[in-house]
Formats: sequence, structure tokens, C-alpha cells
Amino acid sequence: MSNVVKGPDHWFDRYTPPRIMQGSIVEFGTDPDTGVAFPSFDVTMMVLDVYTDNKSGGIMAKIAICPNNNPDYVEEQIIPIEYLELVEQ
Repeated sequence: MSNVVKGPDHWFDRYTPPRIMQGSIVEFGTDPDTGVAFPSFDVTMMVLDVYTDNKSGGIMAKIAICPNNNPDYVEEQIIPIEYLELVEQ
């Protein structure tokens, strides 16, 4: 099946749901600009929310980050989804 669909007057891409969604466990992947892998951190990161940021034009993920050596401390960060890699859905 093709990823391009013929609509009434134009062609458009077939919708594919994002692999990273709310509740997913993620880690840093590779930098999309350089292709270089981000360093590995000893943290657990869980996606709280995924949304489109109209200002930047990208898909952002609100992440809860917890250091593995201090599970009582949790920090929230907003990170572009293309910087993340899925560990567990």
C-alpha cells in the first residue's frame, strides 16, 4: 500500500500515528541535524504529553525525567520529538 493517497483534487500523505505517545518510555536518540548520537544519561524519561507547537512548527513532547539514583526527584522538560527514541510503548 502506498504512503500517498489520491484525494478529490490533490495528493496527500497517508496519516501514520506517532510511535511515541503519552505514557511511552523514551531516551535520547541521535541529533537529526548531525546524525551524532546524544550521550547516554542514567535517567528514566516518560512522555506526559505530545503536541504540535505552532510557534516552532514541530512536534514536542513534555517529558518527566527522573534520575535512576534519586527516584524521589522528577523534573519536567519539553523536548522536540525527533530528539527522542522509543524504548517502551
